[in-house]
Amino acid sequence: TGAAPPAHAPDRAHLARALIRMADQVKPPRPPSGPPALPAAAAEQALAAGLRAEERGDHDAAFRRYREAARAPSLAAVARLACGRLERALGQRQRAVSTLKEALHFTSDRPLSACLYAELGQLYWTMGEDDEAQYYQRRAAALDPRLAAPLAPRTASLRPAPPRPATVRPATPRPATLRPATQRPATLRPPPPPRGARVHELDTRELDLAMIG
Repeated sequence: TGAAPPAHAPDRAHLARALIRMADQVKPPRPPSGPPALPAAAAEQALAAGLRAEERGDHDAAFRRYREAARAPSLAAVARLACGRLERALGQRQRAVSTLKEALHFTSDRPLSACLYAELGQLYWTMGEDDEAQYYQRRAAALDPRLAAPLAPRTASLRPAPPRPATVRPATPRPATLRPATQRPATLRPPPPPRGARVHELDTRELDLAMIG
């Protein structure tokens, strides 16, 4: 005869029956609500269209195409990552947090999960929640050591400060350039006759008349 099983060994038949009962009690997951899943090719086109709409500043169209792309299981996390980044850029930080956390439930890919954790860490850092920021930063660095860099300054995601008005300094007066005055050529005039010249001429004529007479 074989050796008796240890007293603490569970009865396999009993364990199997217990697992079957537990499986019967578990409700099947509900089908996802909303529109049906989107094929991967159509989702890639929608994601590309959303990126183009974001580049040209059409944010409503970008959100609409990102949500469309998120209907594909293969792009559910990536589309939500793009949507969360846009929400963060528009200052919708709480919505961005919800979107990025939701994206984590749609992926098991390590690089993508690390990117989502890093986005959440930076987002919490800009919101002033240092504990949450450090937590998600550590999660990101654990999946990808390249993301172990310190968080960027909080001012990086805030609105840029308005430019300071330039100080207008009075222009330094330039010294006047003294130009030599242009000398006009002197007009040569004949000197006036002596005052006694006419009298002498008259006297000469009188003498001539006297001699003729």
